[in-house]
Amino acid sequence: MGNFFRLFVLPVLLIGGIVTAIALGGRAVMMHRIESDRRIDAKEGVATLDAITIGGVPQYVSIRGVNRTRPLLLWVHGGPGQPLMPLAHELNKGLETMFIVVHWDQRGAGLSNSSSVPRESITVERLADDLCELAEHLLARFQKEKLWLVAHDFGTVIAALAANKKPDLFAAYVGVGQYVDMAESERVTYEWAVQRATADGDSGAQAELEAIGPPPHDTPDESRRLRAMIRRLGGEVFNGDSVSYSGKALVSPEYSLMQWFRIGAGEEVSWRHLHGTWMRLNLLQDALRIDVPVYLFHGRHDRVAPVGLAAKYAKELIAPAHEIIFFESSGHWPFLEEPRRFQQMLLDHVLVRTGPK
Repeated sequence: MGNFFRLFVLPVLLIGGIVTAIALGGRAVMMHRIESDRRIDAKEGVATLDAITIGGVPQYVSIRGVNRTRPLLLWVHGGPGQPLMPLAHELNKGLETMFIVVHWDQRGAGLSNSSSVPRESITVERLADDLCELAEHLLARFQKEKLWLVAHDFGTVIAALAANKKPDLFAAYVGVGQYVDMAESERVTYEWAVQRATADGDSGAQAELEAIGPPPHDTPDESRRLRAMIRRLGGEVFNGDSVSYSGKALVSPEYSLMQWFRIGAGEEVSWRHLHGTWMRLNLLQDALRIDVPVYLFHGRHDRVAPVGLAAKYAKELIAPAHEIIFFESSGHWPFLEEPRRFQQMLLDHVLVRTGPK
């Protein structure tokens, strides 16, 4: 046993330790470079990461901008439970000069997944109320009248509900990968996945889809497995080289390595507690009227949030302005797949039209 350990186990452990040390060193170098590139002058700007009490529980909020006089822009992440704060160093490029950019980890997600959050409080309605409360806090803190709301994936549901409930807080709403009718979305995406797996001759995907079964799906596990199949079959990311959530999040200055590992736990919590109410939502009934300008940014190849449903919502929505803008080389992540055009449309199309005249 001693010879086996010395000859086989010990070398493996040593090699593993060396590889880990190199990886951690590389992560530290990249994080230092990111922090240097995004340094903000504290006299004119703001760069904070704080736990703010929202809805009675602490929730983490990152606030960054080179000038405190700029408009407020609040990102609302999706998942459920997949924060965008770990991607802030990518998403905020160029935006921090034009906005005070805010990232918020929703209750139960990311840094805001703690034992102080009652699990029964993680509901769609509570998250929409949290969003309104956070918006009110930010407007008071920076003495602004309204803020710009940008939401992605599941976040588009709670953002639309919040804008419907308290439109006076928001200058405009931008829904990226807009969900509309959740039950219909799953039906459409499942049918697409079956057709794509058949066309590709992907017997493994065909078997998995048969095991999942067609909607309605009563458990979050079935919905998450379907989402994994959409990703595998190319329906989530069109420009694959540009999207690596885990890789980009791994070098986030906002997250320690241990906190990065906890992101998955927050996703599990959020999916488990939100799935039931989320799947019953239909914004054509629950948020058909939004009294702020609405712009939907949608990847032409998005099979996660079906394009047809988003286009229908954009057409039937009752709002001061409502428009869908397509990203021809994107799937579900246009801000990562076409970042330059995304920021151009956000600044030159939305801000110019809805900002102070």
